Amino acid sequence: MSLSSSILLNRLRDLMRSKIYFKDIIDAYIVPASDPHQ
Repeated sequence: MSLSSSILLNRLRDLMRSKIYFKDIIDAYIVPASDPHQ
């Protein structure tokens, strides 16, 4: 069963606010539109 993108986005936001995996809260993550190595 596939999860909706809104559920996945909310989970990602929760992880970014969490300090379980990182010392500081992550405010943003940039996803590049292209791969510079190609």
